[in-house]
Amino acid sequence: MPTTMSARGLIVVTGASTGLGAATARELARQDFHVLAGVRRDSDAEAIRAANSEPVILDITQPEHPRQLARRIASDPEGPPLQALGNNAGRPSTFRTHPHTWSATARPPAAHAHARETGGCGRVPRRA
Repeated sequence: MPTTMSARGLIVVTGASTGLGAATARELARQDFHVLAGVRRDSDAEAIRAANSEPVILDITQPEHPRQLARRIASDPEGPPLQALGNNAGRPSTFRTHPHTWSATARPPAAHAHARETGGCGRVPRRA
């Protein structure tokens, strides 16, 4: 298992196969972060593999994949704490979530309530 050897820390970027996810993963790796680049297929992994960029198979429609990623992060003996998560993974429009769960691309119910209370975007309303 590769270890985190970057001085700046560990970052996970999902949806790193193409587009903004791939560009984000490459730029963060260039800036000396160790990037776990989430891709859906082995063929995508080879395209993103580079210095400081470690591809991991991460298909968000497969429940075991996020668990494997969490184990990879937790078991990194050299790893500083996870610095950030860049969530660029899309999901097919036919994908349905269980009514009692929420996806990484949707707000959890508590976040909706917080947004209503704060006026959205996490702003804290001014007190009179």
